[in-house]
Amino acid sequence: MEVFAEPGADGEPNVATTAKVTVQLVQDPGLARNSAPAEPINSQAQIGSGPENSHEIQVRKAHIFVAATIFDGTRSHIKIYPEGKHEGEVEAWSNIDFNLFGGTGKMLVSQEDGTTEEVTIVISIENVDTSAQALRAASRGLSYQAPQIPVLPDIETGGASFSVIQGVAEDSGMGRLEQLHDLYRSGHEKLEQAYAGVLAARAAREAGLQLNPPPTDIKVSFWNKDAAAAGSQKQGGEGR
Repeated sequence: MEVFAEPGADGEPNVATTAKVTVQLVQDPGLARNSAPAEPINSQAQIGSGPENSHEIQVRKAHIFVAATIFDGTRSHIKIYPEGKHEGEVEAWSNIDFNLFGGTGKMLVSQEDGTTEEVTIVISIENVDTSAQALRAASRGLSYQAPQIPVLPDIETGGASFSVIQGVAEDSGMGRLEQLHDLYRSGHEKLEQAYAGVLAARAAREAGLQLNPPPTDIKVSFWNKDAAAAGSQKQGGEGR
């Protein structure tokens, strides 16, 4: 398998801000109309007929949606939805910190028939600090009920492993569960590097927004295009 890193895929910077937006109707300033868009490039025309473009390696596209709740950074409760559907869904606990998959966009899976499958990983992540949850509950006179996590080996000594809660071997999600763990076993260094890139990019964006915060008083000018000036466009057909 191969990891495709996509730094920044794990969300926007956590910087709170509010803004006032004023929309005002103004007279058409008579700006020049936008030029027609360029003709799209026909990618097929750029494919040569030589051996290097003979498509001997066939790549199939697929995607999975993963919902992961990570407890204390050591145990992950995950649900895998093949092609984003409930059909073939698998639920399991894993000793992998699934935050690491937040920097991963795709994985390549080699099939026995010689083809390659490119699987896009779409992941939703929630992190839970059980100690903080217990303190928060205690401050309200409540008790925090931690989830019942099955016994899994320490990842440093026992390697990546999982315990299935829902799903059978025939479910398509089971194969994806195995592939994600194989991906960690064969390339956890790349996963860690990709996720470090996500964290660094997020920190840089947050720092940039702190130094250069977005405007808080925004004015948007809107006008109706004049029919005579716009040519074939109808009166009131466009606003900017």
